[in-house]
This record gives sequence, C-alpha cells and structure tokens, in this order.
Amino acid sequence: MQCDVTTKLVRRFRGMHQRRNRHVTAWFMAVAAALASGGCPTDNPAASLLDALTGADSSADAVAGAVVDTPRAAANGRLVGNVSPSTRYETFSLGSGSAGDELTVAGPDEEGSAFTVVMFDEDFDLVRRAVVSGGAPLVHVLREATSQVYVGVAVASGTTGGSFDMRVSRRTGVAVPSPRGQSVYLNFAGGQGVQVHTRPAVSFSAFRGDMLGDAYADATASLKRAILEAVALDYRNYDVTIYTSDGPPPSGAYSTVHFGGDDEGLLGLADSVDQYNERPGEDAIIYVGSFANFATMGLSVDELGLMIGNVASHELGHLLGLYHTKDPDDLMDTTGSAWDLAEDQAFSRAALEAAVFPTGMENSPELLRLGVGPAKNASLKLKTPPLGLKMERRAAIRRLVNSEMPHSCGTCLHLDD
Repeated sequence: MQCDVTTKLVRRFRGMHQRRNRHVTAWFMAVAAALASGGCPTDNPAASLLDALTGADSSADAVAGAVVDTPRAAANGRLVGNVSPSTRYETFSLGSGSAGDELTVAGPDEEGSAFTVVMFDEDFDLVRRAVVSGGAPLVHVLREATSQVYVGVAVASGTTGGSFDMRVSRRTGVAVPSPRGQSVYLNFAGGQGVQVHTRPAVSFSAFRGDMLGDAYADATASLKRAILEAVALDYRNYDVTIYTSDGPPPSGAYSTVHFGGDDEGLLGLADSVDQYNERPGEDAIIYVGSFANFATMGLSVDELGLMIGNVASHELGHLLGLYHTKDPDDLMDTTGSAWDLAEDQAFSRAALEAAVFPTGMENSPELLRLGVGPAKNASLKLKTPPLGLKMERRAAIRRLVNSEMPHSCGTCLHLDD
C-alpha cells in the first residue's frame, strides 16, 4: 500500500507533468517509486523528501581532484605536447614564483587553434584560467610566492585538441593588484532592456511572491528578506557589501543581481567568471519565474527564499571570480552530492569541475581573499538575524540547489562563450 506521502507525490507529479522542468518531474517519479518500495518516511516527511531528492553521493569521484600525472618541466620556455578528448590534459612545471612575477603563456601560432590553459600554485590550486589561442594569451601576476608554478593544457570546449607549442615568458617586479571590495545591488524592482552574458535583453516586472505560486502571493516582503539574508550570510567573511532596491543603489561601481523574468531551462545566469574581480560592474539574473516549478514541493517561505538566495550566491560567485567545483562542502559545487552545510562555512577548497579543468583544486576562500579582500566591519554586514531554519533543512535546500545548477546555470552550461 502506498503511504500518504507517496500518494501526494503522485498527485503533485500529475499536476506538474506538463511543466517545462523535466528534471523536477524526474525527481518526483524517482522519489515516488522509492517511497512505494521502501515504506513511508517518518518524523519529518518534508525533510525526508528533500533528502531523497538530493541524496548523498559518497563516491570518490565527488571529492576527487588529485593530480594523476607528473608535470614535465618546461623546456627553454616552451610547452610542447598533444591533447585529445582521450588524453584530456598535460601539465608542466615552471619552477618557483615570487609575488609580482607576471607570467604569460602565449598560444599556438596556428590560426583557429585554441586550448584551455590553467595556472596552478604549489598545491595545485587554481590561480588563473583562460582559453588560449594565437591572439589570446594567458597573463597572470602572482599575488603570492609559491615554490612551484604549474601550467595545465587541455582540450578547449568545442574542439578536438591536437598538438600545441606554447611560449612562456616571465617579467618580475610587477605591482601586485590589491583586492577590490565589491558592492552588490539586489534588484527586486524590475528592469527594462537588461542584458546578461550573451543573451538578448529582457524586461521584467517587480518581484512578487505570486510569481512563485499562489501559496506565496502574500509573502513578497518575507521572501525578499530571506533572499537577502542568505546572500549576506554566504559573503559575510569578505569585503562584499549587499544593497537592495528597497533603498538607493550604492555609489561608485557595483554589480547587480536582478530577480525577475523566466527562462525555459535556467535558474540563473552571470555575465562572466570575473577572475580576481577585475570588472566590478557586471550583472547576473535570477529567473524568478523558473522557481514556480518547485511550488509543488510545499516549501516554506524561508525555505524557498533560501533556495533563491543560494542560486543568487552561486551566480555572484561567478562575478567574483569563482568557477565550478565538485565537492559538496563548497558553495560553487555542481555535483548534487551530500551537503553538510555548516553555519560558518559557505566556501571551501574543492576539486574543480571537469568542464573547468580535468584536475586541480579551487581554493574559494583564498581566491575571495585575494580578489575582494576580507570583511570590513564584519559586525555590520548582517543587520538581521539568520533564517530560523534548522540546519538539516538548510542543508537539504542547499543540496537541492546544487543538484539543479549543472543544468540550470547558464554560466555553467556556456563557460567559455
């Protein structure tokens, strides 16, 4: 006999089977089948549902990131090799590096040849990534000394790789760029002709709770508060100051995260992955209408606000220079595996997602420290108390968001466009 939760799931599935989000539909089918065969969850059915939807992945692949080859020494300032979809990548050692060393990796001379090139420090933590071709080198000024500088070369998206012969040069004594604090404007007030990334410009009305479903029609203010708290909590340790459209925008340069519009396949999109926050005036958009697909899950106002806020934090992470990882302890995770979210940790050192580079790590706290700097007046960063959700519920919402991002973040899907 099916339990009540299974019956409710089936009813919800029938009511949403024509909706556009096929991934959510598949989840409900899978969970309903699991509950039918495995019995009815007890204690907290809603929490059990979220756990089932975003179940743990304890496989080694979820936290893999170790280097699987031995880097070769660069010979006479040249990187020579061959990569293909099967060989994946090659790595090279450039020796030690000092703060202020400007390293340039100039691409192959052949017209049309392009490769994904990354630079790592001594711990194989990412310090720079670029798609390198004859007219587009990778250029990076080391922020800190490292006993080894490594360079990795891999097949670029949309290519089949091939032979490469790249030139490496070094200039010393270059001024080390200082961290650049970031102001962020959360726009709930609507927009006209907003263009993000390479998408056509869109217009959208002011944020309202009923955009997410009838159950949230009277919760506009509470949803906005929950979104703000989620983003502010994630970035409270860094020099990131959050403003909203309920007040005036910040003075000077600022990035804007828009909340509005709809997209058939995306929850969010950012202008770019802005390494070291070099362009502090970029945009991201959170497609609020797309979250209506989750209305059937019966999330509370705080839970749905937290979910939207987590997506906003993910897209803002791109604007502050963070790529995707495949470790469930990191905000930029896209694997959908278990997320033991801690109150005091939104970012971690995590394995790079394969589309970024097939090996290596991203140390998100260090990249944010070097890019935007540590928090100033940390006690003033969050003027309202954190959401009153139990930790397991916060973790479940985070897992749900991370399971969506690989196919719902436009920046993830079109990393090098």
